Amino acid sequence: MKKLIPLLLLSFFLVISCSKKNIMQVVEPDPLYQEAMHLFKNGKFEKASKKFLEFKNRFPFDKRITEVQMKYCDSLYKAEMYIEAENAYLEFIKLHPKNQLVPYAYYQLGMVQFNQISTIDRDKSKLYYAYKYFSILTERFPSTKYAVIANHRVHECKRKMAKNNFYIGYFYFKKERYRAAIGRFEKILKVFPGYIDDKVLFYLSKCYIDINQKNVGKRLLKRLVSRYPQSRYKHRAEVELKTMKKDKFNLFRRFKEYYFSREDDVNDRYFTPGYKKFAYPPSTDLVSNLALLESQGRTFTSLETSKEIKQEYQESESESRESGSRDRIPLNITANNFSYFDNNSKVMFTGDVVVSRGDLTLTCNKLIAFLNKKNKSILKVEATGNIDILYLSKEGKCDKVTYYVPQNKMVLTGEPYFQDGRTIITGKKIIYFTKSQRIFVVSDGKKRSKITIKGE
Repeated sequence: MKKLIPLLLLSFFLVISCSKKNIMQVVEPDPLYQEAMHLFKNGKFEKASKKFLEFKNRFPFDKRITEVQMKYCDSLYKAEMYIEAENAYLEFIKLHPKNQLVPYAYYQLGMVQFNQISTIDRDKSKLYYAYKYFSILTERFPSTKYAVIANHRVHECKRKMAKNNFYIGYFYFKKERYRAAIGRFEKILKVFPGYIDDKVLFYLSKCYIDINQKNVGKRLLKRLVSRYPQSRYKHRAEVELKTMKKDKFNLFRRFKEYYFSREDDVNDRYFTPGYKKFAYPPSTDLVSNLALLESQGRTFTSLETSKEIKQEYQESESESRESGSRDRIPLNITANNFSYFDNNSKVMFTGDVVVSRGDLTLTCNKLIAFLNKKNKSILKVEATGNIDILYLSKEGKCDKVTYYVPQNKMVLTGEPYFQDGRTIITGKKIIYFTKSQRIFVVSDGKKRSKITIKGE
């Protein structure tokens, strides 16, 4: 017994020391939380996700557990670990179905799928899942600011689905499988109306003409001419109607249509960052120059580069002013509160501010709109606080945005960040012309502008 007493005492003290160590770990989770947040803020998202996961497993009853769970999801998303991120967001929604972050989780689920969408000729399962998640958000949580952005994404997905179906229909059309093409084109008009109807009507009419249903084809061409007077297909439809009156086979015209049809009817500019319109067919020199610019990462252009670039900027400034139908696109602003000041020449919006105009959506905490004293139209807006910008495939963040409405010009300042697909840009100031979709960057002299092209 005398020999056993020291062993019992030793084991007792070891148990006490171990239990104290575990207690210290449980009651002091701050170092792990701070380390995870530090990694997240510094862009080390994969390492941050591991720390957030460790925090979840070790401190499930901490008061910050909900925040940590969402940060874990966001870390996986930003690290482009999309399969893991999707599972994490779905788990969050399952565990917290009534949490205020659920709308955000659905939006992120949609973005997980949306970021994996490839070109129009690839598998579209990601596109349909993105549409599904964005639609759930707009239906279940219509009053949230994420629903406003998601609604934009829903239209974006439907536009892409329409173009995907057109790509397949156009393939059948070129192979002279006209009935299969008719099925695809009519599906677009029925399921995805309002996106590319003019183009679909033109090729649908040609299909009916080629299967000797000329009356149906003629009716579709007349519908195109009457409903879409501004469409570039109107002239082509009028030419088709004139040639149909002669009702003669024209070998040269058929040869020209088959071998020299306009390829931009199929090409989806939506998936091409930094797209610039050029004459078709392009010259060899132009193709070589475009390939060289792409290889150098010149999707975005720095104003300090050359005199030619500065001249291009001036051209963008003059070309970007409103003209024609653009004047009819309204600028919509919604917020929790608003008030007039400076003799009603300014309006201040605060609280979940959402600005939308056509394909442009901007969210922020505070916005000041400067009005034209004569007709009360909006000349420019200045936005600050938690800014998110969404325009087609482009996304941006910064501390302040000034949007000059008549000039269709957006100026981002305060650590601006802009992304288009796999291309990321930062600088002192980013100037974006929404009409011509040209982007220019200004450095601050000390720190050069930075462009990053992320790999596949």
